[in-house]
Amino acid sequence: TQRQLAKVKPMVETKGWEYTILSDANNILGNLLNFQTIPQTFLLNKKGEIVFTHSGYVPGDEYELEEKIKSVSK
Repeated sequence: TQRQLAKVKPMVETKGWEYTILSDANNILGNLLNFQTIPQTFLLNKKGEIVFTHSGYVPGDEYELEEKIKSVSK
């Protein structure tokens, strides 16, 4: 909803996140890529291909993502 989206920017600023946050208010991307869970993480290679996806979040997931980023950036 618009009310939920309005909360995103303040949360990003509070957390100090320096990466791109995209929203899918009309669920267009969610429908195209067939996902419902948020957060949803996509890692793309230099060609723009999706090489890793992850649904949801539990503490420690960031370590797996960090390793995937390192392997893709080689």
